[in-house]
Amino acid sequence: VALINCGYIYESIYDAMNQYYQTWGGGKYVNLGLGTHRPPCRVDSKSRLVIFATLEEVKKEFPIPLINRLEKHEISSSLALQDDGKKIANDLMRFSQNFVCFQNPPQQQKKLKASDCFVGFNEDTCFSIVSKVIGNRMDSSGPESRLNAAKKLLLESASPDSVIRFEANARKTLCDYEFKDSIVEPTLRNFLDNSSDKFLQITTFSRLLTNLDIAYLEDELY
Repeated sequence: VALINCGYIYESIYDAMNQYYQTWGGGKYVNLGLGTHRPPCRVDSKSRLVIFATLEEVKKEFPIPLINRLEKHEISSSLALQDDGKKIANDLMRFSQNFVCFQNPPQQQKKLKASDCFVGFNEDTCFSIVSKVIGNRMDSSGPESRLNAAKKLLLESASPDSVIRFEANARKTLCDYEFKDSIVEPTLRNFLDNSSDKFLQITTFSRLLTNLDIAYLEDELY
């Protein structure tokens, strides 16, 4: 069983980790607390429990007894890259820092970070992007081609306001980098038609959709 974003039950899985099972009808069961409800859950004899969480989540949200009870392994996209891939990732990191520099003119008091400009950006983002680019292109392209492809993917996650700030402060458009076409799709439908990704995160600052909006969106997309 793999648990992701299930913090509300982490404190109730001690019985499972400590193997405090109850036996009924030849099967093993353990109680999992969901609020005031504690349903018995059957445990397979070959089952394994894996919890995925960021280092920040572990430090801030995980109870100390839970941390001490778990066997811990750190997983990073950088570990999957060879030296040439890590060099491309570092170049991509410098590119992101250069992009952020144009977000912070000297007179601005509050300085923006990469996470303010790229949606979901963290220390593993550049390595993950390069890993995806190398996996898609295999060995048929050179380092510069892979870096440009990685830049395009990174800029696809740039927030609209960061693009506007960049073009205003850098006094140039992203067309100068030949990436403009990859940032904005005319419609969500066009984007889905041109995307091979199966899992997408869409961030919006508009109001939540009503049932009427959802029905209209479904008709447009399907």
